[in-house]
Amino acid sequence: MPNFRVFPIPNSVALSIREKRVDDFGHRLSVSAATENDTGPCRSCLTVFVPGEGRILFSYAPNQHDHPYNEVGPIYIHKIDCQPYTDHENFPPELRTRRPLTLRCYAQTAYASAASAGS
Repeated sequence: MPNFRVFPIPNSVALSIREKRVDDFGHRLSVSAATENDTGPCRSCLTVFVPGEGRILFSYAPNQHDHPYNEVGPIYIHKIDCQPYTDHENFPPELRTRRPLTLRCYAQTAYASAASAGS
């Protein structure tokens, strides 16, 4: 068992983005198609996109605490509903071979506890 847990974005965030097409920063969102060179992953189901599959790009902050580790970054989710990732004790199988890969780790206090970039 790893000494970390893996979580997708909250399902409420994904549902709101799909419904309203506006993120928390006021950006109006549109759908684009994944390409062979740009396949994700979806931050809800934590799987890669199939080329041609619809996805929505939006700005997201991983937690709502006011501190320097609350970074805002661009993420994708599937255009249509997908099953949020639930196997929190294991790293998502489709992402194990993807490189480069950057992980941001947060303690229960929501402060970053580690970051790692793999190649």
